[in-house]
Amino acid sequence: MLDLLRYVGGPLLAAIIGGVIVHLATRRRDAENERRKQRIEYLVRAYRTLTHSAHRDMSSERAEAFEDALSDVVLFGNADQIRLAREVIEALVSGDAVSLR
Repeated sequence: MLDLLRYVGGPLLAAIIGGVIVHLATRRRDAENERRKQRIEYLVRAYRTLTHSAHRDMSSERAEAFEDALSDVVLFGNADQIRLAREVIEALVSGDAVSLR
């Protein structure tokens, strides 16, 4: 009985541990992919809002959407995108003209 436990128990334990590790790694990868997907969706929506608002008269609704889009870029963008969004925000605050090209 002890020999059977040694021959079957070791590989069985290794298989269980391996299965748990693979499951945890897969769950982590799926969560990262979901976060990446959401980040891209926010940035695409922000880009569309910014381009829709560019070179048009700013109604209060359009100005609010523009602010929200810039906030999304600051929240979800990479370092360069954040820097550019902050430059736009600073220019708007100081009353300077802003080009989104």
